[in-house]
Amino acid sequence: MTSWAIVRFEEVGFHRYPDAPGEVTYLQERHRHKFFVEVWVQQFHDNRDLEYHILRDMVIKLFREIAPLNEFDAMSCEMIASDLRDKVMNWYKGRRCKVTVFEDNENGGRVDDDD
Repeated sequence: MTSWAIVRFEEVGFHRYPDAPGEVTYLQERHRHKFFVEVWVQQFHDNRDLEYHILRDMVIKLFREIAPLNEFDAMSCEMIASDLRDKVMNWYKGRRCKVTVFEDNENGGRVDDDD
């Protein structure tokens, strides 16, 4: 059994998808999203091994380090999630981590180490 500390937050940000296919070429231009982020970090016991509030504050800080002023340029949700996961795993060494990033709480990508 694996126990997880799970935190969520949302941040407004901007990005673009330069290789967007014909039906959605409008995504090639810089556009706004509210990014909904969920981070799971492995816990080593079931009595709040990681304090949720401290974890959430740290994850938000790490997220903001990825792109100053939340300008993500050509980063996809998967790229943002991967960068955030790397930062979290560097901070919380020796723990498994899963990160999901959604655009407008509708579409998104997830990275984890379950594969």
